[in-house]
Amino acid sequence: MRYGGKGADQPFTAKAFLSKVTHCSASSMIRVVELASISFKPETSRPTRCGKPYTDNTAGLHILCAVAAHSLEYSHERYTVSAGDGMLKPVDNLVDGIYADLRLKLQRSAIAPSERLVDTEIAARHGISRMPAREALLRLVAEGYLVGTTRGFAVRELSPADISGLFEVRRQLEPRAAASAARDLTPEVAGKLSELFALIEKALAEGDLPALLAANVDYRNAWLEAVRNPHMAATIARFIDYFQSVRIGTFADPATAATYISSLSRIQSAFMARDPLMAQDRMMLFLFAAEEAFLSVRHRQLQEAERQALSGRRRSRRTK
Repeated sequence: MRYGGKGADQPFTAKAFLSKVTHCSASSMIRVVELASISFKPETSRPTRCGKPYTDNTAGLHILCAVAAHSLEYSHERYTVSAGDGMLKPVDNLVDGIYADLRLKLQRSAIAPSERLVDTEIAARHGISRMPAREALLRLVAEGYLVGTTRGFAVRELSPADISGLFEVRRQLEPRAAASAARDLTPEVAGKLSELFALIEKALAEGDLPALLAANVDYRNAWLEAVRNPHMAATIARFIDYFQSVRIGTFADPATAATYISSLSRIQSAFMARDPLMAQDRMMLFLFAAEEAFLSVRHRQLQEAERQALSGRRRSRRTK
């Protein structure tokens, strides 16, 4: 699509559109288009009126700008333009998509603590405007997964006190949820748990850390499917996801990973036996062991960071 007047051959791109219209509503778009009898052809075509090309396509741009002026009058549903296909798409749908993508990466520890998440870079990868990317990042900040930095956003790093506090909450919820899952386990979920546990064992044996992290998340999500209380399941998933910045360290250590698999195998046996009391007890023991492992890894991380900071200060003094 092109717009014109003085620059009739200038391409009407998503960037050009967004420089004029930040957001609009579906009802406003329909009303403005109906009143102007505008039909928008594919990217290579020009706006037409009654089937005839405009000689001055600035009119088409003026109509698009009018959409923004009418948006609040008709609807609060916001739309933006996708740079991929130039089509209007609901902003909230785009935000949800980016949020889900980032949340999955956090769950699978695919975002390093040193990595910076910048809204413009994320928007470019998804082929959209900056606004939905920033809203998704801010949602993750509000939920406690990310923190703002001088350049973009970063994974929130937990202090030892944070870890102990989060595990205290998890011990109030997960044993009871595990008992519920064992009681209500369906054959479908039981089969899925067996398959995923086999993948966890295979990944551990092969030293495949990404596969181990992914299978661990999938196993957690699978048994939570059997928990009838969706609010409890969602709360548990949210608290577990806070440990992304430490989880890599626990699974990267062979001894810690082996202990984890041993504890998880006992929980798996309780699930397969459909024994609520056994599942509850074994989940509680698992959480105490997991807290100890996470605290050990976090203390080592903090000691290493302090050692590097001290080394840097010494080098700085020597160069002066």
